[in-house]
Amino acid sequence: MARCARDRASSRAARAPLADAKSHNIAARGTAISAARFAPDRIEFSARDEQLPLSPAPAGAAAESAGVVSSRLVRVFNLPAGKYTLRIGGKAVGEATGVQWAAGVPIARGPDFEQVEQLRREIQAKNLLYFHRWRPQNETYLFGFRKHEQGQNAIEIPQFDPLVAAKEGAIHALAAPLERAYELVSVEPK
Repeated sequence: MARCARDRASSRAARAPLADAKSHNIAARGTAISAARFAPDRIEFSARDEQLPLSPAPAGAAAESAGVVSSRLVRVFNLPAGKYTLRIGGKAVGEATGVQWAAGVPIARGPDFEQVEQLRREIQAKNLLYFHRWRPQNETYLFGFRKHEQGQNAIEIPQFDPLVAAKEGAIHALAAPLERAYELVSVEPK
């Protein structure tokens, strides 16, 4: 099972841009690239992945699943010598030399990873609301043999339905990958 998760993570790592600074070409598998601009000290483009990255393993997970780290590999060939910073959505997510960018730099943080974490939190919140609707804590007092004492409060249970529906709408919106602005900039002054 851990091997399958690792294989999925490595196949998703290949879902990242490959750029050539010399020929002004950007290609990607699993990612749509648009608005590419090349300058001597920077490369800019927009990208939208087909899928979000894997969510990190929860704290306290089994060792084999905790070792699976979702990352995106970004490769840029033919960069002039020097150090370069990659920004995604305006946030710095990696820094490496031109040689390291040619070999490929794994990116394991950034806006897509933050979106996945927000999606995970929304799913957990929706599941908790649904649980309280499906199995109220004081079920005996609401629907059982003691409903004559607190049965009037049973009208609150269906009030969870619109809350669950709102969370499902938020989950649906967060599940779609967004277009992100990538910028690879030289950090050494010219």
